[in-house]
Amino acid sequence: EAGGGGWEPMREVVRLGGGGAVPIANGMYMEEELQRVRDRFPLELEELVRVGEVLHALGSLQDWLEETAKHSDVAIPALSEVARDVKIDAAVRELFDGAFDGENLSGTKFPQLSILQKQVAASERSIQKTMEDLSKSQEFDGMLENQSVDRINGRFVLCVKPNFKRRVGIAHDSSRSGKSLFIEPFQVIEATNEMADATRRLKQEESRILAQMQGMLLNHSRALNAALTGAAQVDLLRAKAILSHDMGGGIIPEI
Repeated sequence: EAGGGGWEPMREVVRLGGGGAVPIANGMYMEEELQRVRDRFPLELEELVRVGEVLHALGSLQDWLEETAKHSDVAIPALSEVARDVKIDAAVRELFDGAFDGENLSGTKFPQLSILQKQVAASERSIQKTMEDLSKSQEFDGMLENQSVDRINGRFVLCVKPNFKRRVGIAHDSSRSGKSLFIEPFQVIEATNEMADATRRLKQEESRILAQMQGMLLNHSRALNAALTGAAQVDLLRAKAILSHDMGGGIIPEI
């Protein structure tokens, strides 16, 4: 046997141009992630990014097999039989294709996510600018310990002398010595509340997308495991074809 189906699948790979013609990516495994999904353990974002990479690789292999079967001058019935389970459901591909930008969800793929990300970033820049202006303004002259702008639990604060507390805003913390307070100026409270609300909605949207991905993986976990097994069989054939070529082309290696 040669990865299932006798030697004919490997001969077809050789006739296609050898193992190098088969688009198999390294690291095409995600059985552990699928098992965690079936056990109802939530996957972290970085794990879903990896799953997305494997799905993309499986999809590329599926496309190559289908295109080769339809348009190649070399018939591949035996190889197609070995790889019959290398199929990714269209809904899975639609959800995961282009879903990640590096290690983050893609704002291009998910427009609402992009809208909220831009809203949070714009609010943060505006509040930071206001705080910097306030720290240098005559309005607060003599009230501040320094002109630095800090953040405490997401709130923008200035380091204020205790006796000016009521004139500046809401205290969120104090220095170890107690000689200064970290105060959120009245001028930025409403804007910060709006930013916090946008941040909350952003996290909710991210959670919704990740939950949708996990649900999709759960619904298709058996088919995905079968696709991984099929891809492993094709990879074995590819490796045999490469080794056969390296051994002179007339030898069918045992692996």
